[in-house]
Amino acid sequence: MVIHADGNCIGCKASADGKMRPAKAHKNIVMSVMIPKSYVGSKCRRSDIAVVRLLEHVATGFDMRISYREKPVAGTILSAGGFGYNPDETDNSARFLNVINATITECPKGNRKDVICIEEKESNACRGDSGGGLLDLSDGHLTVYGVVAHGTSCKLMQSVLMEKRAGLKVHTKFKGGYFTSTEFYAPFICKTTFDGAKLDGPKKCRDLDQNQEVLTF
Repeated sequence: MVIHADGNCIGCKASADGKMRPAKAHKNIVMSVMIPKSYVGSKCRRSDIAVVRLLEHVATGFDMRISYREKPVAGTILSAGGFGYNPDETDNSARFLNVINATITECPKGNRKDVICIEEKESNACRGDSGGGLLDLSDGHLTVYGVVAHGTSCKLMQSVLMEKRAGLKVHTKFKGGYFTSTEFYAPFICKTTFDGAKLDGPKKCRDLDQNQEVLTF
């Protein structure tokens, strides 16, 4: 397993304007992967989050914090990104970081405390983006509100979008993208990082109830 960090492209050359920043590759540093036991208990329907423990520190280039406030309200615009499939540039999938604006919306099956939903209109997190962050850069630090769980196939969304651009009448309503809420799973994150995670809020890791059962691989 290779960990790529602190960059927005893999196997690329750095540009003078700073827009292209090659990610540094770290090999053979994964010590373990931890997940909530509830992920298995729910038959993979919930608790879609994992913490990867490394043998050495990896710089991210950001002051990164985990949201431990109320979930953002519908209409809030955050950012989501990942190195997954890009229907517009399939040859560059898995090589370049793609970032989209993500508008928070009500979940179609009712709001759950452990998930955050985003609108799916012309963009969405795609296959391979799982684990990517739902982010907000403000107040001088990066806040992680959630991680990519699942959503509509990007191939399907791209097909519908092309039909609309061609002037065809298409009546399709996508179900929305689902992100696992870091606020709900902050106790799990704190437990598996030995209170090393920074929380964006008044509390610290040591203030949280960390009795969740964890599976380690």
